[in-house]
Amino acid sequence: MFSALLGEYERVTGFHETNPNAIYHHKLSLYGTACSKSGKPLRTPSAKVCGSCMQKPS
Repeated sequence: MFSALLGEYERVTGFHETNPNAIYHHKLSLYGTACSKSGKPLRTPSAKVCGSCMQKPS
């Protein structure tokens, strides 16, 4: 039932996961917008600085 999900996860991450619940807890709503400098998502929607480059979000 979850073979397509697990297969895509392995294709994207390179990690062979066998538990679909380990994938479902990753939600975009847990992260903030993309940093204007590094392009990586902020760690939370209310983050004051980017965890990657320490720039304040604009």
